[in-house]
Amino acid sequence: DSPAWRAEVFKDKVLRNLRRIYNQQQLYLPSDRQLLLSSYEIHAQHHIHTIANWIHAYDPVCRESIKKAQKQSITNVNSIVSYISSPGTLSTCLKTNPYRKTLSQRTRSSSKSLLDCNNISHRQHKNENTTHPNIHSHIIK
Repeated sequence: DSPAWRAEVFKDKVLRNLRRIYNQQQLYLPSDRQLLLSSYEIHAQHHIHTIANWIHAYDPVCRESIKKAQKQSITNVNSIVSYISSPGTLSTCLKTNPYRKTLSQRTRSSSKSLLDCNNISHRQHKNENTTHPNIHSHIIK
């Protein structure tokens, strides 16, 4: 337990944490990536206590950035089914706000709504007696 040994253990721990932070930078929000220097190698050249203080201050920011980036990556993501509809049919058939649901709930809801909308579209098509084929009839069987 010599002071030199403890200093070396401290340095290894600090540099390992710094390496982790730099290795995860692609997971951060773009605005938080500016906290990093251009490379790990450049940052690792600073005094070890300066690096330790930087990690103490910014590691929580980086961890939170990962959580925010993950959440933002799925915000307003819709199932492909929600985009396959005649103009106006899906929007008039949806009873709830699709953005308040999880992706799996939206997929089920959109599929059901699309089925309902497809049936409505078939009825409208028959009633209008038009010659335009319903483009959805081959999608859902």
